[in-house]
Amino acid sequence: MRVFVYEFVTGGGTWHTVGSIDPAGSLLDEGAAMAESIVADLMAAGIQVTAMLDARLHEQIRLSCPIELVANSADETRIFDRLVREADATLLLAPEIGGVLLARCRRVESLGGRLVSPDSNFVAIAADKHATAQHLRCSEVRVPDGIRLDLRLTALAPSLFPAVLKPCDGAGSWQICRIDDVDELRRQLENPSVQAELACGNLRLERFVSGIAASVAVLCGSKQRLALEPCQQILAGHGFEYQGGRLPLAAPLARRARQLALAAIEAMPPAIGYVGVDLVLGDAADGSQDFLIEINPRLTTSYVGLRAVCRQNLAAAMLDVAAGRRATLSFDPKPLEFRASGTLIGSCP
Repeated sequence: MRVFVYEFVTGGGTWHTVGSIDPAGSLLDEGAAMAESIVADLMAAGIQVTAMLDARLHEQIRLSCPIELVANSADETRIFDRLVREADATLLLAPEIGGVLLARCRRVESLGGRLVSPDSNFVAIAADKHATAQHLRCSEVRVPDGIRLDLRLTALAPSLFPAVLKPCDGAGSWQICRIDDVDELRRQLENPSVQAELACGNLRLERFVSGIAASVAVLCGSKQRLALEPCQQILAGHGFEYQGGRLPLAAPLARRARQLALAAIEAMPPAIGYVGVDLVLGDAADGSQDFLIEINPRLTTSYVGLRAVCRQNLAAAMLDVAAGRRATLSFDPKPLEFRASGTLIGSCP
């Protein structure tokens, strides 16, 4: 089987978005960690893998598979199209920012490619955090109260505060911040970049919910939705900067996390491949204060930690489930902490 692994930041996608998303910072660190990990696991499973690599990163990123160097935007488009056509399946890793992931999904589909990551029907909802929340609320999945902000700043009920302000299409804690009252919101909206997001209706303000930030990865296919070992997220500051995760969660918390994640996936259109679900686990032991925060329609950074404790090849299991087969996985219960850059620490504090 030939699989084309496309990771947007390391794969040359930013040639199209210079000045918007440069190949640097946390998006590059997380993208590189995910790309290196999934490529290595696919290769170990006997899969023929190809990938693209931004020529500016040739000395920095090492992928253990044949690569095609991308030196400009024309290269990126031409090579992407060719590798999709040559592969038996394509795995997309891209941020939701600016519709990047959705555009790549639609491109693969238009070329007749087979995706082993979520398709455009799933991504069209999940890549918009406000649309996701509204969709899940209709299916009685618990989500924080929230609104899509407009220029008039209407519907700002006092009960929304303290709140979290976020781009509807953000990724990796990009431009997320806590807002304690209306005055602080107005000050935040003086930022030109935030104003631009507001003008195009791309900001969600949602009630802040306290608890343990966690994530659950779910392998999806026509025969199975397999929830993996839940991870606690390590977040920093009022911007909720994602720094990594730790696992395992205590068994009662893990059960609640899996239950909420699977309910969210069940409420969405059918998905294929790896999906990340972010949630907050509240104080109530019965789960009545647990909230679904967002759905990531792609591989997430938690993969680097999960693969380290999974006793089987996690990438091979992902392909099996995506192909309509069933997989059984087990995880080493040893404590593990991982950084967003992919660095592993053997035991949790």
